[in-house]
Amino acid sequence: MPDAVRLALIALRKQQAADRLRLGPHYLDKHDLVFRDNAGRPMSRQRVHKRFREVMAAAGLGSDWQPRETRHTAISIGSEHGASIEDLADMAGHKNSRITQTTYRHLISDTVARAPSAIDRALAAEGEA
Repeated sequence: MPDAVRLALIALRKQQAADRLRLGPHYLDKHDLVFRDNAGRPMSRQRVHKRFREVMAAAGLGSDWQPRETRHTAISIGSEHGASIEDLADMAGHKNSRITQTTYRHLISDTVARAPSAIDRALAAEGEA
């Protein structure tokens, strides 16, 4: 998990612990959920989507995003920065890299295209030695 996500989740956990202390027995979390309100109740899918759009708008990215799109973004960024197909599949929670290749082919095409170039460079270097 990226450090920024880990740190955000730690901060959220601290806030939730403060809510739990403040409300004592009135804190209603029974399932240790990430998405819950400040009383520990599960957030509805609609509320999560609404809050997500508010956060995206506040970040200057528009308000027409859906949480599921973050998965595509993460794979696209990882691919653009040279993550292997196998690592992208692991990050996405896919059973194997074939699922990643099939589902995200348009996002990972640069990564797939870089592999032959890397082999060409390696073979060229061998020929110079």
